[in-house]
Amino acid sequence: MPSVDMVSWANYATCDFPPETPEGGIAVLANAIALQAVQDWVEAKRILKVRPKRKDMKQRVQDCERFFRSEYFRQITGANGCNILNKLCESFMTSPGKLYSVGMYGGKFMPMHKGHLHCLEEASRLCEKVYLICTVGGSDEDRIRGEAAAGKTELAEFITPEFRKRQIEKAAAMFPNVRPVMADLSSCRDKDGKEDWDMETPIILKACGEDFDAVFGSEPSYAPYFNRAYPQADYILVDTEREEVPISATKVRGMKIEKAKEWMV
Repeated sequence: MPSVDMVSWANYATCDFPPETPEGGIAVLANAIALQAVQDWVEAKRILKVRPKRKDMKQRVQDCERFFRSEYFRQITGANGCNILNKLCESFMTSPGKLYSVGMYGGKFMPMHKGHLHCLEEASRLCEKVYLICTVGGSDEDRIRGEAAAGKTELAEFITPEFRKRQIEKAAAMFPNVRPVMADLSSCRDKDGKEDWDMETPIILKACGEDFDAVFGSEPSYAPYFNRAYPQADYILVDTEREEVPISATKVRGMKIEKAKEWMV
């Protein structure tokens, strides 16, 4: 019989009876199969909480549940099959394990505000480790700092690279699994002087020093770039409508200093 990881749960559901094994082997195999099925089901359910449109995860849930209803599952778990399933599901659903290994949350953070902190909190909750990356030297930053120099915001001192570095360090210190990183993108310009995001990709990867399997943000329009730049990672959108934390960096820059400080990290 093929190993568990080589056969889909849909295929297992069609089996009539456990295979012939050496004495005692049937119990070991049955426990391994039941445990793996529940782990797969729980993993898929957890991913669907974050990415409800993942068709592969929906299919995995359906296949696992078909397996749980099968004669094969009844045979390998016996009369206590339902109790075993319930206890295992409860155990895994309440386990402290994270959904992702390494996450990345980046931005200009001009300045970093409570909306950014909300997204970082979600990243910290879902990932074993998170890189909080503040990018400097981009063309958007040039524009914003030009506006500050022209007196269009009172927050000129709060959007400098030095201040933003202190902000991300302060934010990272709030979470045990977040690491602050500064990334210089001044060399990433196209022929017109605008930011070239594809040139930025290797710089961000180098800044992290390792691959990540999740990217966090609040802008749906960034999805094509993130999917292209980091195909190994899920793009997790947080509070896209700014309903949970109704603020943006543009709004903060338009405020009087004392009001802006209420929103800044």
